[in-house]
Amino acid sequence: MVGGEFISDTTYLMYQLIDLVVGETYIAGVSAYYTDGESGIVEVEFTYTPSANDGEITGVNALIGNYPNPFNPECKIAFTLVENAEVTLSIYNIRGQRVRTLINETMNYGNHDVIWDGTDDRGVSVASGIYYYKMDSGKFTSSRKMVLMK
Repeated sequence: MVGGEFISDTTYLMYQLIDLVVGETYIAGVSAYYTDGESGIVEVEFTYTPSANDGEITGVNALIGNYPNPFNPECKIAFTLVENAEVTLSIYNIRGQRVRTLINETMNYGNHDVIWDGTDDRGVSVASGIYYYKMDSGKFTSSRKMVLMK
């Protein structure tokens, strides 16, 4: 990625998981390899539910992560919805105080991302440090840590 723009194609890989138990929840770790290194592992949680597509896994909502991390002055937070849902995505400081609400609305299924520019709900820049972002969408809740370095 150069200046926020992708400069090459990505490779799509598909794996077949065997011996899954219907209704059981699993966690798969996924990482990406770049010319200048490897991303951190992103954990994707899913519940195995057979479908009409020959045992294809039906996904669940996922908070994918933020990039870059650490970041300055902004980062992109990515997530996936498997159905339309009421979504809240908020940023919290190290004390657990809500700093900013990025999303609080009904969203369509699919892949989404939102940019956080390091400001609070009033538009004031926040200090360097550790922040947490939390996504709620119905029965799904997940949070992750990120670092703002100025």
